[in-house]
Amino acid sequence: TYVVMAVVLYAYYHNELAIKHGIDIQRLVTLGIIIVALGIGTCLFHATLQYDMQLLDEFPMYFLISYGFTMMYVRCRTHSSLYAVSLASSTVLCLILWFNDRSSLTHELGRVGMVISFSVYFVYIFFVGATVSSQCRDQRCEQL
Repeated sequence: TYVVMAVVLYAYYHNELAIKHGIDIQRLVTLGIIIVALGIGTCLFHATLQYDMQLLDEFPMYFLISYGFTMMYVRCRTHSSLYAVSLASSTVLCLILWFNDRSSLTHELGRVGMVISFSVYFVYIFFVGATVSSQCRDQRCEQL
């Protein structure tokens, strides 16, 4: 529970810092909402250890990694339609998992799709992050 409160406070602080420095906060607000949902889902799952609550814990993680992938992929193009595609596709996948029985083939295929895409997004974020980090070391850092 304390970790959840820390996550929520971090999201709030992050947005306030962006406003203070004049950064376009539309993407940061979306990330902040996802992080708050992650904190709530984590709290629910760890308090109950039920499968439905596990899904409520995993869905925000998936939204976060999918949105993070999109941010790294489009970089400085803040008005890209890929942000909406990312949120829409994540929503569809989560709705498929939520409204299908746990033992159904649709649910199982949705889980496989979620695991594979999560892994691809994760590897991509680390690869691009390492590339940007090496550019910063050489004083050629690009803006994300």
